[in-house]
Amino acid sequence: MPKQVDDPDYHHENHTAAQTCGWTANAMRGEGTCYKHAL
Repeated sequence: MPKQVDDPDYHHENHTAAQTCGWTANAMRGEGTCYKHAL
């Protein structure tokens, strides 16, 4: 498994790993949203 996948910013399910966008993480904490949120 690549080292970056062990990073806490990555979420994995079975054989797939995805990194949470910084803006998504901020929105979950109530600290603002991405411009795409308005679309």
